[in-house]
Amino acid sequence: MEEVWKDLSLSSLHQEDNNMLANSADFFAKYCHTNPPPKHSQPEPQPAEEFDRSNAERRKNRMMKNRESATRSRARKQAYTNELEKEVDKLHAENTMLRRQNEELKKSLEDQIRGVTKQILQRTLTAPF
Repeated sequence: MEEVWKDLSLSSLHQEDNNMLANSADFFAKYCHTNPPPKHSQPEPQPAEEFDRSNAERRKNRMMKNRESATRSRARKQAYTNELEKEVDKLHAENTMLRRQNEELKKSLEDQIRGVTKQILQRTLTAPF
């Protein structure tokens, strides 16, 4: 304890020093053998202006991603619609062709039936008149 007080004198107490806090910190560090308090690992709070800028930047990035996603979604929808329209046109053409074939087959079948009935129902002359 005496070694702490031997460096102090009344004259040193009356001197005005602008760095009194720094001197007292050095004094306590030298004689008390304590480490300075550890700095916390928490980030220092950002100023409001910097915080607003980072929020604005995040919002801008989010809006850009949202626009890009919406554009891709519209393109997918358009491609899907185009594919459906092509398929509808193809099916209409196929339907028309099948209807035409159906009508031709009906006519052919009716002609065959008429031909068979004509042959069956025909009379033949057996008498020599």
